[in-house]
Amino acid sequence: MKIQIRTATCEDAKALCEFMEQSFRDTFAEFNTPEDMDAYCRKHFSHAQQRDEIQNPGIITRLMLASANIAGYVQLRPGNAFEHCPLSNPMHLDRIYVAREFLGMGVADSLFLDSMQQAQALNCDGIWLGVWEHNPRAIRFYQKLGFVECGDTRFWLGNDKQRDLLMLKRF
Repeated sequence: MKIQIRTATCEDAKALCEFMEQSFRDTFAEFNTPEDMDAYCRKHFSHAQQRDEIQNPGIITRLMLASANIAGYVQLRPGNAFEHCPLSNPMHLDRIYVAREFLGMGVADSLFLDSMQQAQALNCDGIWLGVWEHNPRAIRFYQKLGFVECGDTRFWLGNDKQRDLLMLKRF
């Protein structure tokens, strides 16, 4: 199987929005109402939205492909900081998702290493992210990578106001 990480192009937008929605649903559907999931997915995973995000110079979208199929992706937002962020030049790891069939196979590790390279190329002094407080698998993954909790924020999933932990890794 040929593995590759590359920057997304507009030609990837349709496949990416489908992958994004499926991986988001795979991760969170069992813990949330169908109505909240549907509302969030309609708002955030349309083809037009992904095309716009891919074209946005303030967003870096990287894909991991396995035999030309998306195995995972990451979206980064250089310079984007949360209130009271202690970094002077932060990288926001906005989204990182892996296809269910690739979980535990190193895809997330590879995407994170690629994200660190992207951040360091832009002279960022660290990466921060938000993770749902009820996602212990992701929290453990980030802790393993050296992230530490540094606050919290609110995240709207449809009509449900949820709590995300803010986590930070300095370089």
